[in-house]
Amino acid sequence: MNYKVNISPGNRKLGGVPSFSLPSGRSCSAAARETCHKDCYFHRHVEKLYIGARMNCLENYDFSKNDPIKFEKDLNWHLDGPNAPRLFRIHVGGDFYSAAYFELWLRVIRRHKRTRFLAFTKQFDIVRPYLNNLPKNLSLVASAWPDVDMPKDIRQAIPVAWMQDGTVTDIPTDAIPCEGHCETCGRCWALDGKHVVFNKH
Repeated sequence: MNYKVNISPGNRKLGGVPSFSLPSGRSCSAAARETCHKDCYFHRHVEKLYIGARMNCLENYDFSKNDPIKFEKDLNWHLDGPNAPRLFRIHVGGDFYSAAYFELWLRVIRRHKRTRFLAFTKQFDIVRPYLNNLPKNLSLVASAWPDVDMPKDIRQAIPVAWMQDGTVTDIPTDAIPCEGHCETCGRCWALDGKHVVFNKH
């Protein structure tokens, strides 16, 4: 099959920040599939409403699993050159589904030092072995959700993105509130240890 990498040029929240996504659910952790998937904004408002976006995510998933060497080359091609983006979002939908897939992204990120990358993750067991050697241009953020366990070592190692649905009481008081406009804010790409909080929508 002649796969291609599908990169989104941006959206209402990201503005002109490009992004890459996988299907929600199948690439997410077991805990996420059992808890947050049913309320996932990407699942409810993108995959269910836009068949083209859903098919692009599925193609990205199949490409990354079935031909990872070409997949990595295609990612590098998109990110190379003088027009490389200043900011890039990994996984508006989906997550790092394996160690090999996470390592692939780490290689891509290290190659493109002029671009700052952002990824939120609940795949704590997968990313844990790499937390002491992350690329400087990657902002990896642990995604918190009610009823999803947040391991203490993960919370201490990387920033946390909290989802406030009115029931969460342990969000740090200095957590940065999301302003909803990534392109003009950009703070999640350089949290410097601070946490961020999103209101459920």
